[in-house]
Amino acid sequence: MTRPDLLYLVLIAINLFFDHFVLWPTFVRRSQANPGHARVWLWSSWMIILWTLTAVGIALWVFEARDWAALRLTTLQGWRLWGSIGLVLAVAVACGRGIVKIRLRTGLVGGVIVVSRIL
Repeated sequence: MTRPDLLYLVLIAINLFFDHFVLWPTFVRRSQANPGHARVWLWSSWMIILWTLTAVGIALWVFEARDWAALRLTTLQGWRLWGSIGLVLAVAVACGRGIVKIRLRTGLVGGVIVVSRIL
């Protein structure tokens, strides 16, 4: 393990302490006043932390000129590729059907309110 690896682990530990001693108590305080806003704040705080750690990890990997195959990040081939495409399409169709149903119920079609009232 190299020195940058250890610094990355220290950064992860600092973020865990930051979460425990700063983010969580702030979330508890905010949730007493406005629970919905507090959940959004906590979620966005965590997304910032996690994506920042991910970016630092990728930068470390590139800086150290390590092989991506060591992470087993390889191009999908064969049944794994087609299975992944099928799953993504199935989720897209399921979400799309829900969106269409909501838009039809609210009367929005193509951004225009449809009035179907017969006089």
